[in-house]
Amino acid sequence: MTQVCRWSGGKPRQFWGLRVARCCPVLVRKGFTPVRFSLKVSPRLVFVVLPSERSRSRDPRLDNRPCRRPIVRNPVRLLVLCVAVILCIAPWSWSQKVYATSENALQLVEVDMSTGVVTPLFNTASNPDSLIVDSLGRILYTTQKIGTVSIYDPSTGTNSVIVSGLSFPRDLIFDPGQTTILVSNFGKGEIDRVNLVTGTLTPLLKKQGTVDGLAYDPQGQLFAVVNHHTQIVQLDPNTGKILKTLTVVTNHPVGYYGLDGLTYDSFTGQLWATDVGTAANCLVEIPTDLSGFQLFQVGNMPTPDGLVSDGNGNLYIGVNLVKVFEYNIPSDTITKQVKVKQVDDVALVPAN
Repeated sequence: MTQVCRWSGGKPRQFWGLRVARCCPVLVRKGFTPVRFSLKVSPRLVFVVLPSERSRSRDPRLDNRPCRRPIVRNPVRLLVLCVAVILCIAPWSWSQKVYATSENALQLVEVDMSTGVVTPLFNTASNPDSLIVDSLGRILYTTQKIGTVSIYDPSTGTNSVIVSGLSFPRDLIFDPGQTTILVSNFGKGEIDRVNLVTGTLTPLLKKQGTVDGLAYDPQGQLFAVVNHHTQIVQLDPNTGKILKTLTVVTNHPVGYYGLDGLTYDSFTGQLWATDVGTAANCLVEIPTDLSGFQLFQVGNMPTPDGLVSDGNGNLYIGVNLVKVFEYNIPSDTITKQVKVKQVDDVALVPAN
């Protein structure tokens, strides 16, 4: 049976009357998908022009065999299509800025990925770990040693504590609606929910050894890195019940090695995590059904930590407390590196 290639999350798209889809190169090479023209982008991604629906109905044999020669009836249209595809997959982050925590420098900073300029924003009371940005552009961040979650407003320069009394809090994420957040209470192996109005803290999940990265997907499914950096679990966001578990173990000779940061990427429709270890130091791509995982850039990202997706095919990663990396997913390439002293986690600066 023919395996049909699709654009991420949907059917083949129409460009100038041509049906275009993203596809695994293996499917094209082995003839599982009938194609008119293919454009290989990377070892893991190829764009294909599929036969039109009309030609498929006229010649049903196309459903069972690939067309071995490109069929080019309109070279101008095909040229425009290729240019459009290249523009679509090129890194879009040339002007991207990110906020970052500078852990042992006790700072929040802004990083311009195009110029490499790092601008200090605020001196924190203790070592900042993770950060997120709300719809008003304010930065919420954790401080491990004093156990707080605070909020800083770059537009006014004001800072206030939301909740205290946590045990080495690390990652945090907004619940849908942004009236509450979830915090990885690392020292207790808990995930706690914090009401941003009252500061009330309510445990959601307990006794996990350690808890690190947190992520929601667009369907409201909640995921977390737990159990001493070895597992990713899907949780019921209301009850905290563990629904699914995926174990990801590379070589972790040191206790703090293993999975760390976690994010959802809308470009691939997958989860992405960072993994520290002698057979890792890499990125991990994980389907949201937790059916498996795949490693990328093994050994090329020493001690990666927090990461965030821009939704356009790029990930930004705090690496080795030294640099912010920009990683382009379609080309499987580290496209930029900017030195940031003691960088731990990153978050996108909202567009003006």
